Amino acid sequence: MPSIAPTTDEHLQYLAPRLRESDRLEIQASSGEDPLVALRRGVAGSRDASAVMLVGGEPIAVAGCATLGLDLGSPWALGTEEIREHKVAFLRASRKTVEVFGRDFNMLANYVDARNALTIHWLGWLGFTLDAPQPHGVEGLPFHFFWKRRI
Repeated sequence: MPSIAPTTDEHLQYLAPRLRESDRLEIQASSGEDPLVALRRGVAGSRDASAVMLVGGEPIAVAGCATLGLDLGSPWALGTEEIREHKVAFLRASRKTVEVFGRDFNMLANYVDARNALTIHWLGWLGFTLDAPQPHGVEGLPFHFFWKRRI
């Protein structure tokens, strides 16, 4: 059964080479960074300590929420293909995580690579609105701006 724990650098080192191909492509298109650098930057910039989902002690996903302004948070999540094997637990944990992030901000917003169909579907399931794709990131590829206001 998956569990949630505070993120350590060892978790990030384990996750970086194992990220889903779509997540690696998104990192490359948005920032051009090495996955480990992007993971460390995401964790360091997250107001709430980022959380990692563990299965048998091994991380399968990590998420956080960076502060972009007094009322604006930027949620992010990256994971391995093992998420599919623990889909129900991942979905429950992600819904709860977004609720926690949403308590601190009036709006949550970020960008998702338009090629990342599974993540786009997941964001819709979480209640985010996705705008039409626009060029974004270092490669200028189409990304959807996604957002959710506190109700």
